[in-house]
Amino acid sequence: MEAIAAELRASFVGAYPAYVSRWFAKRRITPDEMLGDAVVAGTQQLDRLLSAAGETPIAEQRRGPLELFADGLRPVARALAHTGIDPLPVGQRSRLQDWDVYGLAPGSSQVLGERAHAAHLAWGVARASAAGVGVGAGRRPPERPAVQVVCRDADAGRIAAALTAAGYRIARDDAVRVVVVLVDVDIFPDSIATLVDSGRRVLAYGDSVNDLTSPGWHSAGVWRVASRARVLEQLSTLLPGLA
Repeated sequence: MEAIAAELRASFVGAYPAYVSRWFAKRRITPDEMLGDAVVAGTQQLDRLLSAAGETPIAEQRRGPLELFADGLRPVARALAHTGIDPLPVGQRSRLQDWDVYGLAPGSSQVLGERAHAAHLAWGVARASAAGVGVGAGRRPPERPAVQVVCRDADAGRIAAALTAAGYRIARDDAVRVVVVLVDVDIFPDSIATLVDSGRRVLAYGDSVNDLTSPGWHSAGVWRVASRARVLEQLSTLLPGLA
């Protein structure tokens, strides 16, 4: 566990400056001295947060690495406000971090680079395994909540990895209790009605999902809709949060 925590800390802290630099470049922001100092302060803050998390037994950690990474971006958000950068329109802001009016927080560890993403996946697997510690002899450890996945083959690997990192597992049979059914509506649109009628919470996604098609899926009883890109990059933000 110590090795996993150390690698997570090193990879996330190492990825922080480059991630913020790419964020600036994408929005054509030339960082001044204040923003540069904020990046240094944010890197140090993230290092402290991950260090403290690493000293906590992994099964008892209540905040995931991405949430800690987001917290490390608060100094940058404050500096952007002082610099006079306009925030995002209200409808485009994060629903998970009220302070993040600029859309700074990453939705997936994949955008932090391969090393950070691999470390995040390792943390997710370790946390899920540790959840059963101390349950007593003869008792099965609690299982992670299950998500039923109905998707194209090309998406399966990335979705499985994202679910593992978020603390979920893929439902392999009908006997498990399914929290959410994730359905690619471009490939399997006919399955929606049956799933909704069964009382399942359906998350519909696809390349065809947009502002014009979303109302139709909602009226059909779908719980949540999202673009295919968002599911592949930010799946954890679309699922119910785990304690």
